[in-house]
Amino acid sequence: MQHILCFTALLSLSGLAPVAAEPTPVAQIAFLPDVHFHDVYASFEDDTFTGITLDSGEKAVLRSMQAQLRSTRLFNENYFAFIAALDDIAQRGISLVALPGDFSDDGQSLHLRGLANILRRYEQEHGMRFLLTPGNHDPVRPFTVPGGKPDFLGEDGQALSIYSHQHTECRQQRADICSDELEQLGYAGIFAHLSDFGFTPRRSDIYFETPFWRPQGDYSSQQGLAAAELAARQYEPCADGDCQTISDTSYLIEPIDGLWLLALDANVYELLDDHASDANLAYASPSNAGYNALVEQKPFLVEWISNVAARADAQGKTLITFSHYPMVDFYHGTGTGMAELFGPDSAQLRRLPTAHTAERLAATGLRLHVGGHMHFNHTSSVADSSGNTLVNIQAPSIAGYRPAYKLLTVHSDQSIKVETLLVEDIDGFDTFFAAYTQEHAQGAPWSPELLNSTSYGEMVDWHLRELVRQRFIPREWPQPLKQAALELSAEELAQQLSLPETISEQWQWSMLTLAEDFYRVRNASSLGLNHISNTRLAEYQALHKAVQLVSAQHANYQLAQQIAQLLDILFQLQKSPASQHFWVQPDGTIENRAE
Repeated sequence: MQHILCFTALLSLSGLAPVAAEPTPVAQIAFLPDVHFHDVYASFEDDTFTGITLDSGEKAVLRSMQAQLRSTRLFNENYFAFIAALDDIAQRGISLVALPGDFSDDGQSLHLRGLANILRRYEQEHGMRFLLTPGNHDPVRPFTVPGGKPDFLGEDGQALSIYSHQHTECRQQRADICSDELEQLGYAGIFAHLSDFGFTPRRSDIYFETPFWRPQGDYSSQQGLAAAELAARQYEPCADGDCQTISDTSYLIEPIDGLWLLALDANVYELLDDHASDANLAYASPSNAGYNALVEQKPFLVEWISNVAARADAQGKTLITFSHYPMVDFYHGTGTGMAELFGPDSAQLRRLPTAHTAERLAATGLRLHVGGHMHFNHTSSVADSSGNTLVNIQAPSIAGYRPAYKLLTVHSDQSIKVETLLVEDIDGFDTFFAAYTQEHAQGAPWSPELLNSTSYGEMVDWHLRELVRQRFIPREWPQPLKQAALELSAEELAQQLSLPETISEQWQWSMLTLAEDFYRVRNASSLGLNHISNTRLAEYQALHKAVQLVSAQHANYQLAQQIAQLLDILFQLQKSPASQHFWVQPDGTIENRAE
């Protein structure tokens, strides 16, 4: 681990006290959740597909732009963002890199091979150590299941369907291409490709354990390697007397003296009521289960977490926990308002940890957790009845708005500096634009202006805007707010609600702009606010006041009320804790220090 050799002097507020130095930096860890690695230059080992030919003559395996714009993540350009992030980490001299889940996109061999090759290259060239823990897109199910997609990009911009042989589309001869490279691997397959990256210890590690094994005497790497075998990391969830054996790949590792990194496998696979006898098809996706299900269905893991936290305190270790799923409310208390406006099954509300879940996790003694899954940039904390405080850092994805990673610097007093480092100016982001131009010529419904993007950051903003227009508003917004968002300018809205002309005559935005800004803040907190002018925010405040004065007898009263609800949520989200650059103290205090 490269130590930081310089210190920043902090002057007292009075200016009279002696200059106090910051505590010494002793370790740095970069966190990149939700990479969703898709190897755009992958080779099908069965030679069933060679990819499309780019203008450069290279071959590429791509998903269509339309597929990207209906998904919360990019599939293609994030390949270049991942390389750019790793290059930035290498330039900073950081050696520890954690990938908290969804490091792959559906756990397919085609892409896992490419990911492993990149990780090994950066280990060899830059001395990095990668520590992975699984998410819902890695082992999609605990065992291998058929997979594939209908929207790969074929030659001349046409859609191409590729599925594994056991998938219904191949068995019924509807797929364009059948290849088992698209099978979605379970734990055994993931482990076979990526076990070297944190799931098993190395000789250089000071310590390693799992929920199923802890050394009784002095630790040895030989013991750790034996305990890390997948066969030694199993538990048996049961439903109605039916029990299955499933893997759990959680681990505790001490890569450098004094630093404990607790990697939690928070995937919970619930047996389906009508599950088939084939274990491959018996489980629901863990996507919406998270810690609400984990505290009930993996009690052994909660007990182990408590034990680890207590030992970290007793031994003076700095403990940082990471996993794929959030541990604390990531909506800053606006979940109830979102449920009322959008519906209880919308806005990813099923992924929201309950207060009971968050407090139970705080009671384990954990103090700091870094999660992903949501593709959000957010910070939150919770305290249990005994005063234990748990800080949850939601690290953003490089595959969505706004692309960034978290850098945590641990100091000698166990305070932790958190930085959010954007990955927006990168090489190669427009490599496939010519192919997308061909796709758009086939009648794709997305805006071709996206292809005028001059940076990855601009392209990802376009991705969010199209996602709002094509997915979020149509699927989640209630009428009449939905219609207004898709059709009305600010001037037209003011006319429909009979707002005073003095309020709206200078407004230059549309209701769709307001919707886009809502999701910018929801997804990226202060990073999203950076894309909204102070003038527009002030105009939203004026609109909020105006719609609250609309009479209940007005023909568009319901619309006025819905706009007021939307803005209530937006303004509350603006008040969330520091999420860009801040410090976390050992007692859980979050400090938004000026840099």
